[in-house]
Amino acid sequence: MEKIVFIAVKTRSKIDYFLLPIYIEGTMSDNNLSKIVRFIDYYDTVDITICTCGHQFADKKVDGPYEPEFSVLQYVTEGKGYLELGGKTYEIVQGDLFFLPEGHTCKYYADEKDPYAYYWVAFQGKYAEHLLKKCNITSDDPVMHVNNKQAERQFELMFKDMRQHKLPAILMVLSHLYCLFSILIKITSANRTYTGHYLIEEAMLYMDHHYCEPITVKDVCTYLNCDISHFIKVFKRHQGLSPKEYLDSLKLTRAKQLLKENRLTITQIASSLGFADYSAFYKWFKKESGRSPRKYRSEKLINNRQREVQTTKGSQDGQ
Repeated sequence: MEKIVFIAVKTRSKIDYFLLPIYIEGTMSDNNLSKIVRFIDYYDTVDITICTCGHQFADKKVDGPYEPEFSVLQYVTEGKGYLELGGKTYEIVQGDLFFLPEGHTCKYYADEKDPYAYYWVAFQGKYAEHLLKKCNITSDDPVMHVNNKQAERQFELMFKDMRQHKLPAILMVLSHLYCLFSILIKITSANRTYTGHYLIEEAMLYMDHHYCEPITVKDVCTYLNCDISHFIKVFKRHQGLSPKEYLDSLKLTRAKQLLKENRLTITQIASSLGFADYSAFYKWFKKESGRSPRKYRSEKLINNRQREVQTTKGSQDGQ
């Protein structure tokens, strides 16, 4: 079945757009037009879907007020402009990223003397809000000064690849969007100061996802960009145990589960939990549980067999 994409084209001199349907294999020259490429039917993902992306040349026109159908990120490459959102007016300059939240009335326009140019990408999906929060981008705080060539490059690549109308290119577009969020999260993490409940929430989330790696409390603090002494004190006050104790509890629960399942060797379990070798895992496990890994596994296997025998005997007696 042939798939069709629609290219919406706008000339420099016209505000109106028109849709031009073409087959996926088709090509179209630039002809000095500013293009918006929109895929009506394409291979999207469950987590996040790119709806449109494009580039706006320096222009004095006003966009809005309107309510975006999708979440939109716009990156200013030159000039200056303004964003009106939530009763506030924000000045946006070269290197700024600004956010148009889905379903919120907004208006944005270029400066009269120094009109801006920008790239944009519109997207939606169940993972979109999570990624935006990680970047600390919200409707209440919609402007982020990025000024990062790598971030700008991701917008360029999205615009370039989305015009190729091929499945590999579409997948590349998604990879560029994820790469963009990765860059933004790194910038946000480097500048963010975590406090209180938010500090603990982010720390626990990080440890929950990485406890099988050879991470330390210092690694957690590096990720959070916070002082280790302050972090340990706050964590213990909120959770009643130290970060190391929490990390060890995650590892111990997983270790016991794997030992009971009896699918992996003890050396394999040690490796899967981030230990350098069997010896390191043995010493740690015995210290935490009071038994060696081998003895713990043997006890659980014996208990399982006894339960099976009792269950079988109970079934026979009831017949």
